[in-house]
Amino acid sequence: MNVLLLVTLGCWLGGDPPADDSTADTTPPEETEAPDPQELDDERVRNLDLSQLPAESNPCAEPALVRVETIIDGDTAWVDPQAGGADFKVRLNGIDAPELAHNGDPAECYSNESGRYLQDLVQGDLVWLTFGDLCTDSYDRTLAYAHRDLGEEGFVNRVMVRQGYAWAYPFDTNNDFKKDFQADEDAARAEGLGMWGACD
Repeated sequence: MNVLLLVTLGCWLGGDPPADDSTADTTPPEETEAPDPQELDDERVRNLDLSQLPAESNPCAEPALVRVETIIDGDTAWVDPQAGGADFKVRLNGIDAPELAHNGDPAECYSNESGRYLQDLVQGDLVWLTFGDLCTDSYDRTLAYAHRDLGEEGFVNRVMVRQGYAWAYPFDTNNDFKKDFQADEDAARAEGLGMWGACD
């Protein structure tokens, strides 16, 4: 009678007792840290195919990787050379941006906006510099084309003109991209972008 009761009770409770899973691994999976977007972008810029970067036919120097440290205005910045050496001042080649107030002269229309746009575009970032046959201007600034990627969208000088934050301004013999910059300026004017829609 007792044996029958135990067998019946065992069947009624669902048969075999549940497996002992107290030894199962209950440790949560280790969280992996998300990659730093700045580091990813730095790596992308470092690995650009330099043969695809726009450069003039007779450059005064090889492409140089720099980090943009401080934007001065819409066409000038201090940069830190990644190959070593002292920071130096770069003047974006082939363009000109509205002047900030200096030496008692008032700021030109859209000068602050131009500087802020360039700051948003590249400050703190790695860029490649390419060159024309003239490497410095009369103020001892390095004349360069800046690139944060391949193509027109990554060509910083052209972006500044195409979005209406600077205009075309050839430097002496550094003029291989003169037609491109002028076409960018004409398009920005026609569309009323940036200063072309805000300044008389």
